[in-house]
Amino acid sequence: MKSKGSLLFRVLLLLFCILTQPLRTFGQIDANDPNRATFTINGVPFSMIYVEGGDMDMGQLDIQTVQGFWIMETKVTNSLCVALGVNESLQARSLELINNDEHPYYYSYDNNDGDDLFIKNVIINNLKTVTQCNFRLPTAIEWLYAARGGQKSQFYSYSGSNDRNQVSINTSQDVKSKIPNELGIYGMTGLGELTSTVVKAIYPWALDDDGYTIDYRKNAQVVLGEGWNVLSSHTAFFDRGDGYFGYRFMLDQIPNDAVFNNTSNE
Repeated sequence: MKSKGSLLFRVLLLLFCILTQPLRTFGQIDANDPNRATFTINGVPFSMIYVEGGDMDMGQLDIQTVQGFWIMETKVTNSLCVALGVNESLQARSLELINNDEHPYYYSYDNNDGDDLFIKNVIINNLKTVTQCNFRLPTAIEWLYAARGGQKSQFYSYSGSNDRNQVSINTSQDVKSKIPNELGIYGMTGLGELTSTVVKAIYPWALDDDGYTIDYRKNAQVVLGEGWNVLSSHTAFFDRGDGYFGYRFMLDQIPNDAVFNNTSNE
């Protein structure tokens, strides 16, 4: 018969193990891969990849420390947008309906700023509602850290390869049509992605009323991944209305009450 002291020790040890588990173990994690969690919304699955935190050398003695986070395995797809009800929102604004496929959903300069803001907010707000998770855009530093492969980085020129053609996707390709990077994340080279970082961008091609070039500056959100070498300091800046870009959201953690399977027919 075990003593009360032995039983108390086992209980305390169990509590200690539970309380000291890292945040990345919260929620429903794939049994065969603790760094992957899969959500299903109206029959459409998407996975989140855990990125272990660490330091990133930005060059010129600038070391950035990044906390661990979860990030989408791929860009947001057209099929996920359909599952989230974005089609109905687009129809209400008399915009073209997106296709139900695995191509990336993207913002086009053919739309105006209000459309971009509206659609992005529909995507992320609906994600939050059906999953009970606080999705957000990554910062530029978080995005670069994930693109470079985090602590598993092999220091490739592009995200996952030294050959841009092996990893770069465009708007007419499936989000998993190329190879992933060291973390198993797809498509962080090619079609750019919007981050939450806002900077004072310089537009040297702007012209004044007489056609002369002027040094025009305004606030713009940083878009990264447009084929640029991720190890360089080159950053592509776009204000809405100046290009094409997709979306990839992240989570600081997956809460215990996350909803992993949402089906409208239930």
